[in-house]
Amino acid sequence: DIVHDGFVYSQYNYHTVTGRPSNAARGFNFAAMNKEDGTRDAFCSRFSNGKLVEMDFDAYHVRLIARLIGYTFPDVSVHEYFGRFYFDTDTLTTEQYEQSKQITFRLLYGGIDSEFLKIPFFQQVNDFVYSLWAQWKSKGYIKTPVLKRKISKDAVKNMTANKLFNYYLQAVETEVSVAKLQQVQNALQTDQTRMILYTYDSVLFDVPDTEHDNVLIAVKQILEQGNFPVKVKLGDIYSKMKTVSL
Repeated sequence: DIVHDGFVYSQYNYHTVTGRPSNAARGFNFAAMNKEDGTRDAFCSRFSNGKLVEMDFDAYHVRLIARLIGYTFPDVSVHEYFGRFYFDTDTLTTEQYEQSKQITFRLLYGGIDSEFLKIPFFQQVNDFVYSLWAQWKSKGYIKTPVLKRKISKDAVKNMTANKLFNYYLQAVETEVSVAKLQQVQNALQTDQTRMILYTYDSVLFDVPDTEHDNVLIAVKQILEQGNFPVKVKLGDIYSKMKTVSL
C-alpha cells in the first residue's frame, strides 16, 4: 500500500533513458498529478498549523538552455523578453505574454522555424542542436555536461536532431536539479521542514509555522543559485496554493 500511517509514499526511478526520473507507485503518477480532478486535495501538512510550500523554477528549461549555449538574458521575465521579438512591442498584453510562453516552448521542443532564427537566442540554440546531432552521428553517443553520462544509439532508437536535444535537455535538468536538491537536504538537516515532492521544475515542502521565514528564505537562495529564479506558492492543501513573496 502506498499509504501508511497517514503518509503517502512514492518511488523515484532515475534509471530512465534520458536520466529524467519517473515518480510513480502502483500506477499513480506523482510527477503529473491532475490539478482539476481533486487528486491534490488529499495532500496537506503533517504539522499542526503547518503549510505546504511550492517553489517553482521560472522558465527553467529556457534558462538551462541559455546556460548551455552561453547566452545571457537581461533582467526581465524571459517570456516578456521573447514576446517583444514575437509581437514587435515593448509592452505585452496578458494574452501576448501567455502566447509568448506557448511559442517559445513549441520552438524549443518541436523544432525552430526558420523565421525565428533572426532572434539571436534561437540561432544559437539551433547551432547547438545540430552540433549535438553531428556528435551523435559521428560517435554514436553524446555525453551529458555535468555527470558525463552517455546517451547512446544502443539505448535509443529512431533518433532525430530535435529528439536528441530534448533528451539531452532533460538529462541536464535532472543533473542540475539533483545537485540543488542535495544542497537543500543538507541545509535542512537540523530543521523540521521536509522536502516531499520533486516534479522537474518545482519542489514541494512541508513546513511548520515556526520555520516559515528563515528556513524558506535559505532554501530559496540555494535553488536560485546560478540565475534560476523561483516563484513561491503556499497553501493548506496542495490543490489550493497561492503565490507569496519571501
